[in-house]
Amino acid sequence: MKQITKLILFVVLVTLSTSLFAQDTVRVMTYNVYIGGMANMQQLGEYIKSHDPDIVLLQELDLYTNRPDAPSQNGRNQITELGYYANMLPVYGATLAHPTGGYYGIGILSKHPISSVKFIQLPRAFKRTERRGLLIAEVLINGKKLTVMDTHLALNEKERKVQMRYIARYSREHIKGKRLLCGDLNSTPEENLVPKIFKTWKDALPIEQPTFSSWKPIYKYDWMLYPKGKPLHIINAQIDTTANLSDHLPGIIDFTF
Repeated sequence: MKQITKLILFVVLVTLSTSLFAQDTVRVMTYNVYIGGMANMQQLGEYIKSHDPDIVLLQELDLYTNRPDAPSQNGRNQITELGYYANMLPVYGATLAHPTGGYYGIGILSKHPISSVKFIQLPRAFKRTERRGLLIAEVLINGKKLTVMDTHLALNEKERKVQMRYIARYSREHIKGKRLLCGDLNSTPEENLVPKIFKTWKDALPIEQPTFSSWKPIYKYDWMLYPKGKPLHIINAQIDTTANLSDHLPGIIDFTF
């Protein structure tokens, strides 16, 4: 009888621990979708949905623009379409007004409630360079708050440095608790800017795996950073080398708080 009771207790404990683990496990994806230049929003949205992420941070999103290099995407609300096909809540940040009308920017998709959103125009080192931004969302996951920051930094190294320093300082002074900085930083590990400026942060993605281009990966431009002092327990991290819907490869991590 005692053995049967112990066995039942063991099964119950294993079931409970498995259930709690599943509830507390969070999947986050970062993906530069290249304005839909290689795939439409339904294809991208269905791809995202197939990976069942809790949060997705996206770069290179158009809103009602008209581009010769992506005519099938003219006049579309890309973030809303992605949210529809992925069955997730969309948030958009316009980094600049496009010359043909509409906007170009970054976006976040969430399966969970978003308690607050903030968009910040990042500083520039030169007057005529392309504007860049930082989109910040507080997401509530099973009663716990995770702050995610989405960005796409400048092509110029000097300007990237200014923008990274601004983000690092802003995060330190204004954001409490668990946080993630994700996106296309346009900076490789060899450049050493990211490790130098984000000294107390860690990249959740494999440092040795390139993310650009998708057809011949050579450069790692895409990062998922978190402060070492506010650790996330990474269970799995990968670059999906099979994805062919953009010129970048998506990064995906699973972690627990």
